[in-house]
Amino acid sequence: MNTTRTQATSKKTATPARRIRALAIAAAIAGVAAPAITATPARASGDGYRLNSIAHYASVAGVSGLVAPNFGHGAVIAERTGQIHHLPQAGYGGDFVRRWMSSPPVAVAAYYSPDDGVSHAMVALRDRTLHEVYFSPTYGPFDYKVATFSKSIVGIGAYYTPDRNRHTIVALRDGTIHDVYFLPGQAVHDVVIAQLRGVVALSGFYTSDDGFGHAIVALRDRTVHELYFRNGSVGNALLHTYPTRITAVGGFSYQTWVWPNGNPVQVEERDVVVKLADGTIHEIWFNPRFGIGEGKLNIDPSIAAPTSSVAGFDDGGGFPAYVFGTKDGFAWLYQFVVG
Repeated sequence: MNTTRTQATSKKTATPARRIRALAIAAAIAGVAAPAITATPARASGDGYRLNSIAHYASVAGVSGLVAPNFGHGAVIAERTGQIHHLPQAGYGGDFVRRWMSSPPVAVAAYYSPDDGVSHAMVALRDRTLHEVYFSPTYGPFDYKVATFSKSIVGIGAYYTPDRNRHTIVALRDGTIHDVYFLPGQAVHDVVIAQLRGVVALSGFYTSDDGFGHAIVALRDRTVHELYFRNGSVGNALLHTYPTRITAVGGFSYQTWVWPNGNPVQVEERDVVVKLADGTIHEIWFNPRFGIGEGKLNIDPSIAAPTSSVAGFDDGGGFPAYVFGTKDGFAWLYQFVVG
């Protein structure tokens, strides 16, 4: 069943306005000239963005951003050995082992639930189980097995919705895409939202401006799709086709500003980071009102090439931040830095 949304311009030719850091709005209101509109985000050119190593482990199975008021902006890293690490404050707040899983992890996705002040790391394991590792500054961590699947798990994405449900989007080896959701202390629900052939990677997020859940799905045919869904209806949009094989995707949304006609407008941007087999990392950015764009991130090839998992999060200042995990065990943060 399909549901439709208004798209401002063609997904192949749209040119979005440059995202401007929130501080620039104050300057514009004060009468300072607005920055020129351009189709190239600062992170594509490297302008203002810095790449820092935040951790080094034996190996990395998956990475996720985690934005929590009581921990700050940080990352969750799953080691193939089974350890689940939490690095608050962009890695400057320490490295906490939140759990040691009984089976090797294959993917991790983290989110914060504001109704109880708890952080959640959803962990998919090689034994086909899905676990919730949850913790706060005052208690935990605790581990709860949420579901067991009949097929191997390819990828997951997770998020909180205003109705207090906790959602995990799960892609299985047979191509089924599941929405696994629950309320605290209540039964777990599992709904199949799509069946796609050749799924190689998946991520998921929620957008508050339209109430849609999103599953970003990379397929073996080198395409990236957006499944968007609410109230039982599901739509499928082709975001981009790449010339080479896709190995990882990460999807998220963030609050930022665009400058159509020179006037600042706050929007909730959708952002997808894509790792290709040719050793490059790309970004797709889109919004139903302002269209879509695609570009390669300015990442050192010696770091981009071994990257095996990617994720992103809202940096709180109008720009996206990215987390990369590499085959040789490094975790990297690519983030806008003032000054």
